Amino acid sequence: MNAILNHPYPRPWLELFRADPATQLDELLRGLAWVPPYERATPSEILKRLFGALNRHDTNLNLLDENLRVWLETRWMQWNVEQRETYGLPRFVTEYTDALSVIWLLELPVCGAWLQANYFELARWAAPLRLSKFWDLPRALAQAAALTQRDQTLRLYWLGLCGDAALASRRILIDAALSGLSNLPDAKGHGASQELIAGLARFGAGLEANPRNQTDFLRRWRSLKVRFPRTSNTWHKLWHTVLDDSRYQDKPFRQWLLENDDYLQRRWMGGPLSSHLLGNNWKQCSSVFGEVKRKAFLSQHKRLLMIMNAMPKPQAMPIFWYDPLATWARKWWLGHRAMCWFGRVPPCAGSLPMGRLGTCEAAPCCA
Repeated sequence: MNAILNHPYPRPWLELFRADPATQLDELLRGLAWVPPYERATPSEILKRLFGALNRHDTNLNLLDENLRVWLETRWMQWNVEQRETYGLPRFVTEYTDALSVIWLLELPVCGAWLQANYFELARWAAPLRLSKFWDLPRALAQAAALTQRDQTLRLYWLGLCGDAALASRRILIDAALSGLSNLPDAKGHGASQELIAGLARFGAGLEANPRNQTDFLRRWRSLKVRFPRTSNTWHKLWHTVLDDSRYQDKPFRQWLLENDDYLQRRWMGGPLSSHLLGNNWKQCSSVFGEVKRKAFLSQHKRLLMIMNAMPKPQAMPIFWYDPLATWARKWWLGHRAMCWFGRVPPCAGSLPMGRLGTCEAAPCCA
């Protein structure tokens, strides 16, 4: 039974592809090839199944990479308007879009480099081929370029495209533009960055105050938060420059953003949360935190808790639970509560110097 399951399924199309790669790839991308057992899959899905598990240096994958580049370039350079119309524009756009998706699905280096080198010429050529939201070659081209970047060449282009996407006629390009900014090569890695927030702000700045625009803006903002999970303090750090910019003070998107995320309404002081809540105690807490990090002595934990105890509870509790400054004190306090619950130490009966943080209201184990 195991021998049957482990036996690879025969793929006769691969043998045909090795013998005549240009012809077989053309037939596959045009939907004319028979590739069992993937008869119902799209060409890009078939190629992902056949080549996705291969090593980057595999001969078959390199053969696909070069022949796909030639196929894309031929349709770009040699097919004129009359040929495309005779062939059928929806069919032409569908096939070219599917072929572009193969580049980033399989991370083909030759095709990716060709796309990056010729993107602006390709974008001008594809501009008239936006037939509908289902047949949109400019969007597919921008998405492919966003996912195959090797440097920061397109950075300013993505920022400009975010601003242009505020127009209703170009709204469909905003996702590709934000994807381009989030995939810019950087030493810190891909993801949430000042460029990404700046692009979203440019998009929001061009939107008028109406329910549809508000929904479109907040949908992109929420999707970014889900895609790149960050703490509220990190998002606040990324947004504070935009929120303080006088160019955006009267823009509707600013109000939408502040109403959706309350933590963005507080003033940014350039440091952790407690830097502007602690006021004059900030330097003292920083010094204590340094001692805790080096030695982790109980006395240092108590000193930090005593400093926060001197503050009003509405200010002290957010620091204690969410601020990195109180991490060591928080771990010690939670560990003490756990030992009380399991009977490892006698209840402290409020003897610990926690004050508002250690009363029965916040720490029932010590009541």
